[in-house]
Amino acid sequence: MLGFLLGWSVRNFDIPPLGASAQVRALKHDATSAHRLLAAGGLASAFLTAEEAQLQRWVQRRVGGSFKIPDLSEFGMRFMGGQILPYKQDNAVALLLYRDDKGGRVTVYLRAGEHGQTRLHSARLDDTLVFYWLDSRCGYVVAAAPDLERLSNIAKAVYDYFERPSDDGARL
Repeated sequence: MLGFLLGWSVRNFDIPPLGASAQVRALKHDATSAHRLLAAGGLASAFLTAEEAQLQRWVQRRVGGSFKIPDLSEFGMRFMGGQILPYKQDNAVALLLYRDDKGGRVTVYLRAGEHGQTRLHSARLDDTLVFYWLDSRCGYVVAAAPDLERLSNIAKAVYDYFERPSDDGARL
């Protein structure tokens, strides 16, 4: 009975799988740092250099499969561009930036070379809300300021986009 009550009381805590905890912590930290860099006003336009087709080719080359930049227009978010960032050894990161008409920004952080399998989790890291998961090829983080009300729905849409097969070949 005590085990049941203890299990019931922690059912909503965000606890990643044991083997993935250090990996997930690093992924969340790195993605949050990148998001904060892009969310800092005028820095975004100077930072975004990669075009959509270039990003698509990079992701296809790094992780295989087909890839298209997620369309978040149904949430009022417009794709602004992205950047390919170095990451240790032979891996790299694709960072995608979206913006709404009010100036709200969402970043989608995609890091090749991550391994594991987690479901969609969320966390708040100081001034940033993140949704994250791992699959067999990549680590993903969707980040924004905590006041962006629709971030949960955006994150679920991005998760579904990458994790569920589709007719248009969006799944990695």
